[in-house]
Amino acid sequence: MVLQQVLDNNKSNLILVKELINMKAFPHKYLTTTIGQSSGNIISESRNSPKLHVSEPLEFNGTDNQWSPEQLFVATVANCLILTFRVISKASGFSWGDISCKAEGTLDAVNGENKFTNIDIQVSMLVNSETDIRKALRLLNKSEKQCLIKNSINTEVNFIYNVHCS
Repeated sequence: MVLQQVLDNNKSNLILVKELINMKAFPHKYLTTTIGQSSGNIISESRNSPKLHVSEPLEFNGTDNQWSPEQLFVATVANCLILTFRVISKASGFSWGDISCKAEGTLDAVNGENKFTNIDIQVSMLVNSETDIRKALRLLNKSEKQCLIKNSINTEVNFIYNVHCS
């Protein structure tokens, strides 16, 4: 199978993704609109997606009843890993159960600037059999390398994998 050969040869998954999901040619552009006032939540929108209410986190004297930009940033890396894994595992014919990511980002002051210094992501995955564990780990590693959000940020990202069978 051609798609399997692309994966096995460790070539770019760009061809794989284009063939699998009929991806549009690069470059892609993503438009969002965010509206805010001097206090309260801000609201972000994009295409037909639901409005996203965002607020400062508790650490910046905000509330904990809305997503914060900091939480969204950390969650986005985990989301990207799972969605990338979906595409790669589908292309390789690999079937799996559930996957979950618990992500923790560290925000710190570095040289007078606030920035995320690292994100640790604990990935837990359920597969169908003992023999699937090794393949799941291999595909997770490929997904990590192809995760476009991880590749786009200047933050150390550490993935810890725990794959087990049912």
